Amino acid sequence: LHTEPLFVLLGTFTGFGAGFYSMYRHLVLDRSDELRGGEERDPDGGAE
Repeated sequence: LHTEPLFVLLGTFTGFGAGFYSMYRHLVLDRSDELRGGEERDPDGGAE
């Protein structure tokens, strides 16, 4: 069907969008939760 370039581009942009959203969520939303006084987390990431 010769759709390989289409799926390469769709996969690239989907991966970029998912990575950007993950980074945004990690940097911005977690930070705003800390500022609001959300639940405290262990400094070592919760591992016991």
